[in-house]
Amino acid sequence: LQARSAYQPTIVQQGNRWIAYVGTHGERPILNPLTGKMEENGTLIIDVTDPRHPTTLAHIPGEPSANPGGIGNGAQMVRVCSGTTLPRADRNKTYMLRSYGGSAHETWDVTDPAKPVRLAVVVSGLRDTHKSFWECDTGIAYLVSGAPGWRTERMTQIYDLSDPAHPVFIRNFGLPGQQPGSTGP
Repeated sequence: LQARSAYQPTIVQQGNRWIAYVGTHGERPILNPLTGKMEENGTLIIDVTDPRHPTTLAHIPGEPSANPGGIGNGAQMVRVCSGTTLPRADRNKTYMLRSYGGSAHETWDVTDPAKPVRLAVVVSGLRDTHKSFWECDTGIAYLVSGAPGWRTERMTQIYDLSDPAHPVFIRNFGLPGQQPGSTGP
């Protein structure tokens, strides 16, 4: 794992290979031997078809620290859906949803796991993120977010990601009293 602290792995079969998508915690930048660069912890993509000989295919850096020399926020959450399951996606592709530190959620085309391509920033400007859920059969994503204005650190934002390149906001959800403008305990 390139000495990165793993948080949430997701392992999926892509063709005749098994690929692990691993979210990592934020830490100081670590050398990525694939690029020769120091990179913030983010998302590792590893071919684990032969578990005795895993091969790192890619590392997508996460959110850097707001403070120079500080600890970055990583990209701890990751989910993957096949285009064969998502209702409005390209059936020949594989897609990944990940958090970008505490500030955003993103979708990626990971059809070629060694060459991931960012498709969309689903939502940004957040103050926190955490473990989200993506229903591959409907495309509905339940994103744990710290939306500005809400009276809680984390609430749920619901998006239609049935076409991961074109996210559609459905609604925000929280408990009574957590929404913007509410008062009381």
